[in-house]
This record gives sequence, C-alpha cells and structure tokens, in this order.
Amino acid sequence: MSDTAPELELMKQQIRETTPKSIDKKEVQKQEEEKKKEADPRDNKFYTFELDYTDRRKRHWKGAFTTRILNIKDTLDVGIMKAKLLGGAASQSVDIVTDMYLEQIAHLTFSLEDSPEWAKDLMGLDDIEVVDAIYKEVIGHSDHYFRLEKYKKKGQEESGDSGK
Repeated sequence: MSDTAPELELMKQQIRETTPKSIDKKEVQKQEEEKKKEADPRDNKFYTFELDYTDRRKRHWKGAFTTRILNIKDTLDVGIMKAKLLGGAASQSVDIVTDMYLEQIAHLTFSLEDSPEWAKDLMGLDDIEVVDAIYKEVIGHSDHYFRLEKYKKKGQEESGDSGK
C-alpha cells in the first residue's frame, strides 16, 4: 500500500467540504418528493388508521387500528391458519367468497396489533363487509409499503380496468 493513500483521502474530503455543490433543480425536486414519501405513515412497518364505516343496515363502525407488515414467518402462519379454518380441506373445495374471507380473517389475525374492542373477534361480527373494509385498509398499507400501488395501477390501465 502507498503511504500517500491517507493523504489523498484527506485531500479528497477537504475538497468535497469546500467545493460548492451545483444546484440541480431536478435533484432538489427529487429530494423534496423523497421527503414527502418519508412523511407518509404508510412507509413504516407499523401503521395506524381510523376506520369510519357504515354498513348496509346503517350501523356505524368506527375505531383506530394498528397494523404491521408481515414478515415471511407471519405470512406462512397466515396460510397455516387459513388451512386450519378450512378444516384441512383444499381452498378449491370451498366457494371463492368463503376462501377470500378466510384469507382476510387469517391475515388480519396476524397483522392487526391493536383494534377497537368490537373488532377483537372478527368471526363474531355479523357483517363480513366490515371485515372487508378493515382488510382493504391493511392491504392498502402493505401495497404502499412495498410500492405495489404503481404496478396495480399500471396493470389496470393496460387492461382498460379503471379499478372502480
């Protein structure tokens, strides 16, 4: 190794500290957008949201939920719980609606860290659409966290589906 390496590194550091940086408007705009993104609470592994949902019977469901991003083990546990809820039967042996709601309940069981008292027993609720509303918020967090929103929108645009 050269004896001048530390000197060169020191010179490099001094030059970078004293040289004025050019201002690139696009770079500044990009940095500002990154700061905005970081300010979005959905960028965190834990996310708290307020549900304000009115069901078909005009009953109002309101409360704060805290969800978290599932790790690989949690995701596998969701699959195991869903299989147990199916009584060991294959997903194909039940209708698509039952399969979907069992997936939602299993997922919420692992992803919800905190919920209102009325939502502690999701399978005890009378209206499955309340569970669906909670699940959509949780999946929205996950989609945002993993930056899947843009891919879903792109796929909808390519297929002509507006998502509505």
